[in-house]
Amino acid sequence: PGSETLSDLRIHAALTQSEVAHQLGVGQSTLSDVEIGVAAPTDRIRGALADLYGVAEADLVEAWTRSRDTLKRSR
Repeated sequence: PGSETLSDLRIHAALTQSEVAHQLGVGQSTLSDVEIGVAAPTDRIRGALADLYGVAEADLVEAWTRSRDTLKRSR
């Protein structure tokens, strides 16, 4: 994932926010906050997302950082 955000990773895994939130046991709004960079993923969520999306945790953190940076630029 060179320039992908968290939502890009989810979309490439062919999953909806609702599906991922359900699998993680969190609310869709929590997942949305993580995806757009408002909230940082907990260790548990970070590991679970990496597994669901088929990426290394380091790549997931990079994608989250891009999501957060995109949010900052849009404000």
